Amino acid sequence: MSSWSKASKSGREHKERHQPESRKHLGLLEKKKDYKLRSRAFHVNENRLKKLLKKAKNKNPDEFHFHMINSETRDGVHYEKEKPEEHSEAQMKLMKTQDLNYINYKLSLEKKNYFDSKDLPQSLHPPSTTVFQTSSSSVLSPLTTSASDSLSILNAPTSPTMMGWTKCFERYYRTAQLTQAGKRW
Repeated sequence: MSSWSKASKSGREHKERHQPESRKHLGLLEKKKDYKLRSRAFHVNENRLKKLLKKAKNKNPDEFHFHMINSETRDGVHYEKEKPEEHSEAQMKLMKTQDLNYINYKLSLEKKNYFDSKDLPQSLHPPSTTVFQTSSSSVLSPLTTSASDSLSILNAPTSPTMMGWTKCFERYYRTAQLTQAGKRW
């Protein structure tokens, strides 16, 4: 039982004293937890400054970045120097022809893809009708369309899928945009 009473006494919280009345004019009395916080922050800042000083000492004086000339500081704030983009007439003509060539290239690709048969919806394909003769034998043989009763007709699905139509409309819209852009130049 005596060990239990000793353990319960050692677990109590030690209270720190308050600021005496005579020293009230000096402000709050700093407690240990406040001191630890302030000390830790001070040492973190001190280490940061040491690293920066070391970095500044080891800096190469011949080091150069174009950003040093292309920016300026006003009131301690960095600003980029703005340069107007100047192009000669020859450069502008060259850029316009390159743009037009690129537009025509993309337009030809889109037209080729638009008329590509595998991406068109099934209803836009020509009807593909395959005729087979059904007989008692398990072998199916193709016939001409003039056969009558003993024929089974297998058609491709005639209802277009939504994905096919979406692709078709997207390609059509892109080709229309590209032709419009080509006309502007």
